[in-house]
Amino acid sequence: WQQHFGVGLVATSSDFGQMGARPTHPELLDWLAHWFVNDAKWSLKELHRLILLSETYRQDSSYMEAAALVDPENKLLWRFPYKRLDVESIRDSMLSVSGNLNKGMQGPGVFLPVPDAVIEAHTDKQAAWKAESGSSINRRTIYAFVKRTLTLPLLETFDFCDTTQSSEKRSNTNVAPQALTLFNSEFVNHQAEQLAFRLEGEFKSDSGLQIEMVFRLCLARPPVESEKAAMLLFLQKEAKNLQCDSAKVPSSAEHRALVQACRVMLNLNEFLYPN
Repeated sequence: WQQHFGVGLVATSSDFGQMGARPTHPELLDWLAHWFVNDAKWSLKELHRLILLSETYRQDSSYMEAAALVDPENKLLWRFPYKRLDVESIRDSMLSVSGNLNKGMQGPGVFLPVPDAVIEAHTDKQAAWKAESGSSINRRTIYAFVKRTLTLPLLETFDFCDTTQSSEKRSNTNVAPQALTLFNSEFVNHQAEQLAFRLEGEFKSDSGLQIEMVFRLCLARPPVESEKAAMLLFLQKEAKNLQCDSAKVPSSAEHRALVQACRVMLNLNEFLYPN
């Protein structure tokens, strides 16, 4: 419950004793515990499925002044808490929309690529990290190998838990390095280019259809007319600005403009903050 809503049914998830907070919904907590043992047979997947398909989870996060006056902290869950996706979901979502996500299940953890600068800073460079290649690096982040003394920069930037100690809850920060990572990191830029290739493969040079599809892939909705017009104008202007560099770069100006547009889509709040 804490993972999906940001706050658990007991706010102090590391202290269920006398010094901890009381459950906000004790009857629900009892019912879930009974259902988990007797109906779900201790299956965490079934428990996640039950929560995710509930009306409470499927609410939008729209603000209602009347409700806020009664329950300003949203303890009664009259709306879905407005919060950013966790870093695993951000990475997996980018891989999914670009068409690169490896959905293979089970098996050993995978060593994801790490910047050379991070390896150089490690004491034992040979044993520090042995990054894999091929489609295995596009597996879901839950399969990523985590080393206590070497945290992946992308995970660390987006509030991954401290690997050197126990942590009952992740912090939730909003800082400049996160924006810089989303716009400049090698991983995000690569996924933006792969997304552009996907759009070009399906719709050739039809910019209108490409825009329709990228909105549906990234935001799960079609663009409104003003958004489509703005995106078309952006593609035209960006392609024109990039034409002067076409002799230096093998890809066309139109392709690079589409890559830039895809990178913008992957940086939108609507992509990062589910509603």
